[in-house]
Amino acid sequence: MTAMSRMRSLRHRAVVIAGAMLLVTACRAPLPPADPQLVAQWMRTSLAYTRSERLGPPVASRVSAYAAIALYEGYASDARSSL
Repeated sequence: MTAMSRMRSLRHRAVVIAGAMLLVTACRAPLPPADPQLVAQWMRTSLAYTRSERLGPPVASRVSAYAAIALYEGYASDARSSL
């Protein structure tokens, strides 16, 4: 490979990388606003699941705890959250 073809190859790679970076950053849609009813729906769904499966108290409390922890982790990982 000659020096000129290497330069063209590097230039081509740089243009492709710059285009990909521009595409990734420019096509970012704004985040939708948070749904204030999400927590209530999440907990109702968790309770409905526990009731429908007729789980015993230890298992039911574990399921509820896992659901609440997952909800908290989801909110805590959001950049807009103050958690």
